[in-house]
Amino acid sequence: INDREIEPWDPFLANESATQILQKTRLQMNGVEIEVEPFILPHHSKISKKKHDAAAGPHGWNAHQGFYVYRNQRLLVAGEWLGLGWAKEEHYKLARIRINLPNDLDHDWGIDVTKSRARPPIELKEELRAIGNHARSKAKRVYSYRGAKLTNQADVERVLLWESLAKHDKVFYRINREHPLLKQALTKSSDKPALNALLRLIEETVPFPNIAINNSENPNSAPSPFERVPDGQVTEVMEEAFESLVATGYSPGEAANRLRTIWPFELFPALIQSLVEQKSAR
Repeated sequence: INDREIEPWDPFLANESATQILQKTRLQMNGVEIEVEPFILPHHSKISKKKHDAAAGPHGWNAHQGFYVYRNQRLLVAGEWLGLGWAKEEHYKLARIRINLPNDLDHDWGIDVTKSRARPPIELKEELRAIGNHARSKAKRVYSYRGAKLTNQADVERVLLWESLAKHDKVFYRINREHPLLKQALTKSSDKPALNALLRLIEETVPFPNIAINNSENPNSAPSPFERVPDGQVTEVMEEAFESLVATGYSPGEAANRLRTIWPFELFPALIQSLVEQKSAR
């Protein structure tokens, strides 16, 4: 334009290795096929700042979450939840879902002559809502767990230190007493009541207001686990968890495999492998 080269915008970061491309769904309507493909974009720690800033789009990350509706390769809607019952929220900003429409469904999708808006027909809303729910759930996990790619198997086996509990329309966070490190600490403690009291105090004083304000004002300020921490210090914590697992009856091989499912050690596969080799050499 005006002799200036315009750089294209890829809202899906499809070529980034940390982007999760979920299963494509083909919906049928009036004998016509509609392709729906969800993308879970990477946590900001997984890509460069330049790419992260570019992927935000002209109106920012929150504004561009949701469905992207294309008609014959032309973008009509650049991030909307299409009236399916969701607001644009920080935790879901990494979810972007591409819908490819043919040009003979304009009336059904409420596409007017300006080709600038679209609304899904009622017969497709439940299927789109299911796809959206799945993508939003995945996006929230990546946002919350600082970019970890989660498989279905990992979801079942992962060990987290913090657990969420919904009660009376509120969400509470509790420390997982079955976490290997904590379980071992409780077993060895000479003053279990004091330790349990400390854990309960930590749970009851999670600084929700400060966290909410910080996330709102600077959503990318939260560090990843062990960010900028030397490998040696990460390994020290990891080794304690390994020994705790062995102490509870795991074989060294089983303990190593279990370690790979404990958050956030799963982010450091090379350190786990190095630790296992070190233990095997003894």
